[in-house]
Amino acid sequence: MRFYVHVAVLLTASANGFAEVLMPTFSSNLLNEFNVFEVSATLNIVLHAAYGLPAHHFAPSIETLTEALTAIRTRYAFLSPPHLTSTTCSLLSLFISHAVRGGIENARQVYGVAAQHRIEPLAITASERLLSLDISTITDEWSDLVGTQTRFSHRSR
Repeated sequence: MRFYVHVAVLLTASANGFAEVLMPTFSSNLLNEFNVFEVSATLNIVLHAAYGLPAHHFAPSIETLTEALTAIRTRYAFLSPPHLTSTTCSLLSLFISHAVRGGIENARQVYGVAAQHRIEPLAITASERLLSLDISTITDEWSDLVGTQTRFSHRSR
């Protein structure tokens, strides 16, 4: 699939030349093609985030959003922390809609993503939906993912 993008937009959004694939293009006026690692659904969300455009109408899954956020934070090095932590960010609003409308399992997934990426506003919104969570259902894996301790030591007094 081909995407046509504005090099200047991606270079402005990315701290590393969009994973360095745009660096040769920056010094040239030629239209170049390049390969990326993401599948089209994920890349679509990455590009919408770079442009600051909403992507709700694509109805991406939590998995697609998570892959896009990981690519944005690690591979493409963009979305400055103040922008990423704003609940008006289109990417975060997609996660929030999953947490709010998707039931407790979606809220758990969103909270896990928020914890992994240290996005406090997203964690707060998702945690509000987890108040009815039965703590006996919390696994060690999920606990490790979100950075909490579920094992308690018993101290004698």
